[in-house]
Amino acid sequence: MTLSDKRDDVFPDVPAAGELGYEDMEVYKGCIIAGVRKDTPDEIASWLTQQINAAIPTETYQKVLKSTNNTYTEPMSESEITTLLYAARDAYKEIIDKYLKK
Repeated sequence: MTLSDKRDDVFPDVPAAGELGYEDMEVYKGCIIAGVRKDTPDEIASWLTQQINAAIPTETYQKVLKSTNNTYTEPMSESEITTLLYAARDAYKEIIDKYLKK
């Protein structure tokens, strides 16, 4: 199963999550997370955040996303990504329980 609402041209024989009744799963596809140790000085973490946020909208990075079958979304805060990852965990658990566990 792919994490898409519609069947993916890259994997035409693989059903999409949307076809199986799981909508809006694309938000979990290709999640790229950058983090630093909690003892990293704020000025270094801030500089890294600025550099990453500047690189994301560049044509080069957009080509990488497209070549890996991903799409761009706005950068998220720590609390937003934590909420997203917990939701993904719960969604994947439901799918695994339904389709993979015997």
